Amino acid sequence: MYEILEEMLVTDDNIKYISYGVRYRETGLSISDVTMNKQKMLDFIRLINFEELQPVHLPDAVEDFIDNLI
Repeated sequence: MYEILEEMLVTDDNIKYISYGVRYRETGLSISDVTMNKQKMLDFIRLINFEELQPVHLPDAVEDFIDNLI
């Protein structure tokens, strides 16, 4: 099962921000700093859990998710 990954990050200019990513609970596989929009990340995680996405496909799914944010 996938879950949200919330991180406090700092830019090169020392500006703090919260970013969200996704983690596969069973293995700890994670992709961080995907979006600053928590609701969109929660929606994405809900979808990939519903679809039972295999972890091997997570990078491609995240790439598609980012492409659709623009």
